[in-house]
Amino acid sequence: MNFVISGFRPYPLKHRRIPSIFRSVIFFIALTLFATACSTSETHACGAQVSATNRPLPDFQGTLLDTSAFDTAEWRTGTLLVNVWGSWCAPCIREAPHLAQTANSMAEENVRFLGVDIKDNRPAAQQFEERYSIPYPSVFDDAGAFAAGLRVIAPPTTFLVQDGTVRTVIMGETDSSTIACVVRQISPPPPAKDPL
Repeated sequence: MNFVISGFRPYPLKHRRIPSIFRSVIFFIALTLFATACSTSETHACGAQVSATNRPLPDFQGTLLDTSAFDTAEWRTGTLLVNVWGSWCAPCIREAPHLAQTANSMAEENVRFLGVDIKDNRPAAQQFEERYSIPYPSVFDDAGAFAAGLRVIAPPTTFLVQDGTVRTVIMGETDSSTIACVVRQISPPPPAKDPL
């Protein structure tokens, strides 16, 4: 049985609107939930662009910029810093002096450096290394296969590898202090020698 209230005409549903105050409240709640979700991921001690991970260094065989053979099997022991770059990449150009300086300063600490030159041409990449006096070898990854295995989104991206396991990722341009920080987190410096 249907009951009709005299004089009452329900407002059609399609014309009903949520008052602006309620829309504002809903938006504020959604924004708060989003901010809370984002804040649950802790910022890495070495900076916001740094994140921890735990995955194997991908298998890759190819050539270095000097055309000599390269195989990741020979780079799976000890501490390794892998920098993905391109001679055409402006942030890569800016960070190159920092990488060269840090590689030289860490040479006695058993920290090896390896570049991965992606989607480039060999002469331009070789000139890049000469211009910035890069002291370590670089893989010539013109097809981007090694970079894809490393899950690179865009250069520059830097990885810290410990005994064949990728432990830290630095997204974007980096500098000497950030590199030193991530290396120290994984591989503390050797104790100072006692003076004789």
